[in-house]
Amino acid sequence: MGSKNVDLLLVCNVTNVAYLTGSASFDHSWTMQFSEAIAYPSIVIVPKAGQPILIVHDVFEGVLGQANAIRDIRKYYEKGQEEEQPYVEMIVKAVKELGSSSGTLAVELGAGYTTDPKLGMPIRGYLAIKDKLTNAKFVDNSEILRNVRMVKSNEELACIKKASEAIDKTFQICFETINEGITETEVVDVCNRIISENGARPIWTLAQCSDYHKVLSPRADIRLEKGKLLFLDLGAAFAGYQSDFNRMAVVGKASQAQKKSCQTIADITMATAQSVKPGIRACDLTNICGSEYARLGLKPPPGLSGYGPNRKIGHGIGLQLSEAPQITTYDRTVLQPGMTFCIEPEIVTAGGPYVTEQVVAVTEDGYEIISKADDQLYEI
Repeated sequence: MGSKNVDLLLVCNVTNVAYLTGSASFDHSWTMQFSEAIAYPSIVIVPKAGQPILIVHDVFEGVLGQANAIRDIRKYYEKGQEEEQPYVEMIVKAVKELGSSSGTLAVELGAGYTTDPKLGMPIRGYLAIKDKLTNAKFVDNSEILRNVRMVKSNEELACIKKASEAIDKTFQICFETINEGITETEVVDVCNRIISENGARPIWTLAQCSDYHKVLSPRADIRLEKGKLLFLDLGAAFAGYQSDFNRMAVVGKASQAQKKSCQTIADITMATAQSVKPGIRACDLTNICGSEYARLGLKPPPGLSGYGPNRKIGHGIGLQLSEAPQITTYDRTVLQPGMTFCIEPEIVTAGGPYVTEQVVAVTEDGYEIISKADDQLYEI
């Protein structure tokens, strides 16, 4: 805040509020869903000096209060549709108490970058606050919060690892127990159950066996057929922190061509992951990945994971499924220990695309692969 000449952070994005209050560790998904509607915004006011203040709707007081990271908690009840909501005046009062009514206030306005946190209160409420603090200067706080959240603490990393362990176990059990003839929706049911039994919460389960690159939902009328590829992509959360990676299988005996394609993309992915170290940039990883394709005489496919000026081969992971840094040709974020992200390039064949996503953390002297499941082609 000091380097950006900011006197006070006015934080209302639900994920940032969870991060600052410590309430993410409770993984209350219902809180996130209610808050994302921004009908009942929660607001954290962080001064450059002094104690932060949490302003929260009564319905969330118990959840956010349990975290005990912020001592000064002030609650409100919403009013009628045409009335000014009470959190507006409460924010104004708190800003004045902190002596920042003529200072620079940083709010989640968004500078236009993919991972900018979005404003977590109604625009009408935000404009009312501005009208009442006419001497204050309002600026964007996206960079401040993005930079803080990108570097994970040991405790945060432990939660991501717990979520990853549940996914690792799910791949192992699922591929050992499912068989030919099971439907895509039945595969999803199996995976969600195993993730839950291993102490995590399912947040993303994609099982596709036919034309899976064209469809983004499991289908009850599509069954696993001999010789077909199964693309299984799983996301899980532990204490609010998420992990996300995929593995692939074939129904029956895999052909040599199928094994080779899976091995090729596994090699490209792992070579890119093993290049991770502090000091290089996110975009450098994208270029390294591109050189691996070239070394093997291949061309990256079109699309997000393919060629082009805005090529993307991965994304950050943490409280959100996709956050900073983005592993793209244009993200120049310098990697630091604690940053954690997914690397997921692909190759496309006549039999379908192949991906073997890996979750990687930057360490003091290199990298750590968090996703442990075998990246070779499984046989069902």
